[in-house]
Amino acid sequence: MSTRSRIARLLDDGSYRSIYCHFDGDRVGQILRQYFSSENDARAIINLGDISGIDKDGAKAYKDMGDPWSRVRPKHSADLTALLNLAYDTDAEFLHYWQEGQWHTLQMSGPR
Repeated sequence: MSTRSRIARLLDDGSYRSIYCHFDGDRVGQILRQYFSSENDARAIINLGDISGIDKDGAKAYKDMGDPWSRVRPKHSADLTALLNLAYDTDAEFLHYWQEGQWHTLQMSGPR
């Protein structure tokens, strides 16, 4: 069974850009903090579009597995509330987001 998550980055205008991650959402935050701990890393991961998973060697992007970019491209959320709603809508159990120079993790709980 998969543990879904979203990975996001705060943009200069206060909005967020995020992607879906299908596997190991409970471990993604630790991997991001340990192996992808810079603004450039955060940007590069989000620019991949939706991923099946991530480990110390990188992410497995759905676009590289043949999924159309129009389906897996990063999503835009106007603010943190909109990002949380998107996380719920995509059945994410965790939300990992880059803000203020570090990764943050929220465990999603219960219905909205």
